Amino acid sequence: MMAKLKPCPFCGSTNIQYLISGHFQPWDDAEMRLWYRCSCYDCGAEADTGDCRTMKEATQAWNRRAT
Repeated sequence: MMAKLKPCPFCGSTNIQYLISGHFQPWDDAEMRLWYRCSCYDCGAEADTGDCRTMKEATQAWNRRAT
């Protein structure tokens, strides 16, 4: 089971969405490459996640908070 997304650290909204981007690389085994990140639908904040290859990685990046 995947961890629940924490509220937005900026506005407190729980309206968080996954954004998925990708591209097709026919020269590289014809594989579709996908990257995931999380974004607050209300204020537009996004996690600086780099290249998360799974939704689980994106969730962990979003839920990480500075101490």
